[in-house]
Amino acid sequence: MEMAPLSHGQLYILRGMERHPPDQRHNIGITYNLDQVWTLPPGITAEGARDALVDLAARNEVLRTTYHGIGEKRPRQVVHAAQTVELQVLRAAKGDGAALAAATADEQCVREMDLTREFSWRAAVVLERDGSARLALCFHHIAVDLAAIELLRQDLHGILQGAPGVRRPSPRAVAEYQTSPGWAARDRSATAYFDGVFQRMSRWTQSAPEGAPTESVMATLRTGISPATMKKCAVGHATSATGLLLAVFTRALCRLGAMIHPAVHIMSANRFDPLFRGAIANQAQFVPIISSGDQDDHLEVQGERLHRDSLLAYRNGCYNPDTVRALREAKHGLDAHGEPTIFFNYAENASASPASDDLGMTELSWAPVRIAAEPGLYGYVWGGRRISLILRASWPGFGRDRVEQALRLMHEELVSAISRRAQ
Repeated sequence: MEMAPLSHGQLYILRGMERHPPDQRHNIGITYNLDQVWTLPPGITAEGARDALVDLAARNEVLRTTYHGIGEKRPRQVVHAAQTVELQVLRAAKGDGAALAAATADEQCVREMDLTREFSWRAAVVLERDGSARLALCFHHIAVDLAAIELLRQDLHGILQGAPGVRRPSPRAVAEYQTSPGWAARDRSATAYFDGVFQRMSRWTQSAPEGAPTESVMATLRTGISPATMKKCAVGHATSATGLLLAVFTRALCRLGAMIHPAVHIMSANRFDPLFRGAIANQAQFVPIISSGDQDDHLEVQGERLHRDSLLAYRNGCYNPDTVRALREAKHGLDAHGEPTIFFNYAENASASPASDDLGMTELSWAPVRIAAEPGLYGYVWGGRRISLILRASWPGFGRDRVEQALRLMHEELVSAISRRAQ
């Protein structure tokens, strides 16, 4: 066994886990576990799948790492020697493999992982009589992000095809880099960036509506807009997909009178650095930008400004969360637990097949919020075959009616932008 400090991305997830109350820890997997289903070559046996996973874990130490010191000042990761892999074997009736694999991956992810005693992933192989096979997987976010998961999927298929082994940078290598003299300039830049954001935030005051009940609600509005059309619209308006969707999101909240905080926290993938690009590690961290737009501005103007602001945020999106929290509290007197937070993220399935557009189509659905959510709003846009708009709210007076209104305003803003571009 070898012990090492955590990388910034690992520490970011660990500190997030610590914010959940102890009586919610049994549900914590719902927030931090990532479910996956991977298709395997036809005819593979359970033994063949297990051997490939053993090889994958031997090459990637993050798959044999435990974590210690939650709640402590200096938590550590412990890397263990390569060993066998626990693989559940399931057999499905003909044609039922995909559904069983998806249900198994979901079941694996709703169970909390004891990261001090078990590795941060679970796996099951689902076999059908016709020879088709799938892996149902669950990965904890402290170990990997979606980019790292895709690299692992590619590497596993390489192993199955007999390709030369790939050894990629580990979280331990990332942590060593982030504590080296070569990283110091980036730490200073990030500190200066957050200092400026916190200074502007400290001028803002707003309290929750008195007497209004707080409930946690989450809804998805599936639209008929394809990601390709959305991105073409963004380019036409001289912005990025993130810039356009951020403008759509913040304009909808402004129109609803629901900009409950001036800062919007956006997801930074943090894979610009050559070392990070191929790392099997969680690199993703949320970083705040100040949404200074006015709903009377043209959406195109807001989108271009938010694109520029997001690029600056991404440059400083890889940071030590303990340093940033100390700066926030000591210098600016901001209590992270006493304010609402607005999060926003956009992600897409790059392999999704193209779809035609139906700008007027919408389908609303609701999902339970099964874990204590931080006070505030979480906007998420998913690009599958078509765009889905998702909003989770945990703020006084922000119930189902306002969540639905916000989502429909987002759709209205996006359709308007696309229609103007098409004229």
